[in-house]
Amino acid sequence: KTFMVINEETKRNMNRMGFTNCQQEGDPLFDNALLIASNDYRNQIIEQFCETASEVFVGGSINDINDLNIITGFANRQPKLKFIIAPHEISKESLHRIQAHLEGRSLLYSDCTADTDFTSVQTIIIDYIGDLSRIYRYGRYAYVGGGFTPFLHSVIEPVAYGLPISFGPNIYRKATPHQMIDRGFAAIVTTDRELEQWYCNTRGTAYDDMHAAALRYAKENGGSTQSIVKTILG
Repeated sequence: KTFMVINEETKRNMNRMGFTNCQQEGDPLFDNALLIASNDYRNQIIEQFCETASEVFVGGSINDINDLNIITGFANRQPKLKFIIAPHEISKESLHRIQAHLEGRSLLYSDCTADTDFTSVQTIIIDYIGDLSRIYRYGRYAYVGGGFTPFLHSVIEPVAYGLPISFGPNIYRKATPHQMIDRGFAAIVTTDRELEQWYCNTRGTAYDDMHAAALRYAKENGGSTQSIVKTILG
């Protein structure tokens, strides 16, 4: 039997527990994210919204009041920047809470049509589930929710598009956010002011470097699925 693990740290931990038959294969979640990013996807409503923006910031899987305060506070401090917010929960109460925190005009995705005028709309809120991994392609930056709980949501999905990303402080359960910070294209933020400062510090050539580093990191970590299948089949 062979235990296939995602990184060297896991392999060392397994060895300390007496399991020496471990093989480092990497994380197949990268392959899934890269495959989604490489496939064609068109969303007419979101594209029309983005046409009215110079830049779009995506708040993905906004999870709790901490995430909500950070992303909406940042939006209120940057009225000229446009936002796509995808909450983790899409109950009426959750959607209303997001809109109540936003000072700029916002629309629910379900209230938009091909005829909607997005000129004065700062934020579009995605009130359905299933497309966030594809919607990240319309952003230039991302904040990923869940980082104030033990369960940070997928940081791999936006990085597959080369987005510099930010998230809350609880990243101890995953190796990927630590690696992303070390590579220089990700950051921990705990307030809307910290998110704004990070955003303002990543302009111009700094953004280009971060974007390239994110794409390179995602590509370097791809390929584990094929390797795992090869190991299983012998």
